[in-house]
Amino acid sequence: MTFSFRPTYEDPHLAGLVDRLRTYLDGELADYERDRGITRDTRLTRADLEPVWQRSRELGFYGIHLPKEYGGQALSNVRLAALKEEIGACGRVLGRVFN
Repeated sequence: MTFSFRPTYEDPHLAGLVDRLRTYLDGELADYERDRGITRDTRLTRADLEPVWQRSRELGFYGIHLPKEYGGQALSNVRLAALKEEIGACGRVLGRVFN
């Protein structure tokens, strides 16, 4: 059995969500933090956060746990926990404000 710090998921819907989330966190969000010089010591402003919130909405992650009639995907607690785990493990400063 191969050990990995990046779990895989048998649930195809969750696997797709995790893949999209990892791509965003490791790519676009990492680039955004680097380009703006954001570190753990940075005092974040609304101007820093609004683009992250907007992108989260565009990607369908903002409010993903909400019922569909409110714009969410009615994500189960198990699926939501897997996404939160990915965000926590990514090391991105702005990961905690992403969703």
